[in-house]
Amino acid sequence: MKQSFYVQSIVSVDDNGLFVSVDLEKTNEAINQLLIHIQEKGFEVESITPVTSGVGQFQCGILPKKKASLSKWTKSSGSNSYGYGFGYGYTSGFMIFASIVKDR
Repeated sequence: MKQSFYVQSIVSVDDNGLFVSVDLEKTNEAINQLLIHIQEKGFEVESITPVTSGVGQFQCGILPKKKASLSKWTKSSGSNSYGYGFGYGYTSGFMIFASIVKDR
């Protein structure tokens, strides 16, 4: 019999939700505790796969109106708006796949 287990990373997030810090020591302890439990139940670990999540945001705005000037890049909409995105990925947890050891 095969089974999957999930360990969530221990993280702290800033007030804006834009900065995530993974506590490696606590996350490692959570993984170790699960691995001990899995082994005690007669499972053998086949793989550990990190799960990645992301944090990001998009900002947009409107440029102040100014006199029309010649530009190399023409805008078909004629709007004076701009936008940019930012963000990053982090390890939000781990999937652990295991199967029962038949020799026990």
